[in-house]
Amino acid sequence: MTNPQAQRLDPIREKYFGPLERTEVLGSWIFGGAAILSIIVVVVEKTSFPRGYNLIQGAFVLLVLGLFVVGQVSRLYFSPRAEDKRREDFLSNALNVNLTHERTIGYYNNNESILIRKMGLNVLENTHFTKAIALEMVKIVRLVSGVYIAIWLILIFNRDTDLGLISAAAQAVFSEQVISRWLRMEWLRIRSENIFRELHRAFLSNPASHVLDAQILEAFSTYEASKLSASIVLSTRIFDRLNPSLSQEWEDIKVSLTP
Repeated sequence: MTNPQAQRLDPIREKYFGPLERTEVLGSWIFGGAAILSIIVVVVEKTSFPRGYNLIQGAFVLLVLGLFVVGQVSRLYFSPRAEDKRREDFLSNALNVNLTHERTIGYYNNNESILIRKMGLNVLENTHFTKAIALEMVKIVRLVSGVYIAIWLILIFNRDTDLGLISAAAQAVFSEQVISRWLRMEWLRIRSENIFRELHRAFLSNPASHVLDAQILEAFSTYEASKLSASIVLSTRIFDRLNPSLSQEWEDIKVSLTP
């Protein structure tokens, strides 16, 4: 998150967020398999194909258990570990200390000498990137969720649809991977936009130093809490694609904040 021409190094990204992203992908594949099997279970006649029916039921149960395990490992281990390392790097840069030896290079580049103001600019930079990346991600999630909801509604309003099929579709639509993920992503995007807007206004209004310090600390804690609550992994692919334009925008924002 800096000048596009600057040298970059981010040891935290691959070492800690890489496993988290791969776990999220694995969970998505397991969810897809479980959703398909839940529909097949309804279609297959138990009396006509008892062996096949039992195999499908067993596979479905295993996938559901696998999805639970992957979800818990992601939320309780990989995600906190990655966020802790990112926060250590953030505070190390903002406060000129070494909380970790795994430091990014070229991702925070404001020249503010007052440490609390430097932290505020770092938060501003983070939310600038987060709101833009989350917006691009949610466009795809909106489409996918819309398709799931549309299929579910079609099944509901079709009087000939088996209730078991409607139930299976409902389990998929209202799972963590569809509606919940969409709402959490929208929530993170909105929170990031609000934090950016309020902190940007605080810098522009130039209040008393103790007031600005409190606003910066509030913005930092709110942003970190929002990330943890949303539990959304920002897309590396979208970050790489948007990084040049967002970095240039950030340079313009910094200039506008210069007294």
